[in-house]
Amino acid sequence: MNTKRSLGWLAALAALACSGATEPTTPTPQPPPAPTPTVSPLAEWNLRQADGAALPYSVIDTVTQRAVMTLVSEDIVIREDGTYSFHLVLLDHQTEARYAINDWGRWTQTGDRIRLTPEYEEYCADAGELTQDTLRIPSSCEYSVELIYERRADR
Repeated sequence: MNTKRSLGWLAALAALACSGATEPTTPTPQPPPAPTPTVSPLAEWNLRQADGAALPYSVIDTVTQRAVMTLVSEDIVIREDGTYSFHLVLLDHQTEARYAINDWGRWTQTGDRIRLTPEYEEYCADAGELTQDTLRIPSSCEYSVELIYERRADR
């Protein structure tokens, strides 16, 4: 056996062992990128349906079977700066008072899903789905019904 060759081989093995080389590893899989939005939510949206019915939409008392409150209209404006505002009109049948409510919040988008988080109630965010002309919120935290909005055409 050639002593020089054996010593050279041992030296190479020792150098490799001291270099911190380890067994080959498989790369850690990366999560897929977030879906790219295909529809922009930037628009004014008008509520067209609540729970499958056209507006005005009345909330019925299950005991008396009478309308307690009626949702007359609602509009949402979604802006480029990540904010939105909404304006809704309610009619209270117990007092016959008409209420106009304005509020605002922040929105985020992932793919064709949008999340609206009111400024005053971070726990009460609505998640919706966008198509070219429709914003669908399957169950709103304000109302436990499906809400369908249409993109306003003149914007």
